Amino acid sequence: MESSKIGEIISNFPESFIEDLIASLKPVSPTKIMIFGSAVYQGLEARDLDIVVISEKFKGVLWHRRKDILHLPKGPKYDLNLLTELEFQLIPSSHPLKKGLEDCCLYLEGI
Repeated sequence: MESSKIGEIISNFPESFIEDLIASLKPVSPTKIMIFGSAVYQGLEARDLDIVVISEKFKGVLWHRRKDILHLPKGPKYDLNLLTELEFQLIPSSHPLKKGLEDCCLYLEGI
C-alpha cells in the first residue's frame, strides 16, 4: 500500500488512540499488528475494530485466554485474532481472514 494511502487511513483514528493501542500491545511484544475491515475507512465510527496481533507470547496460551493478557483502550468493540507466527502462516490464503487483510490499513512490525 502506498504511503499516502497509509497516512490517510491512519488519520481515520485519533493519534492518541493509536498510541494507546500500541502501548496496550507492547506487553506481548507483537511482531505484527494489522487493522483491517470497515475500520480501515470508518476509523472508530466502525461497528467493530478488526485486529490481527502476531506474538510468540500467545504460544501455549488457550485461545479464549489470550485476550485476557491485553488491556486494550476503551471505546470500540474489538474483533481480535491473536496468533503466533506459525498459526498465522498455517491459515490458508483463501480463508476470509487472509482475504480481509488484503486491504490492511495499519501494519506495524516490531513495535
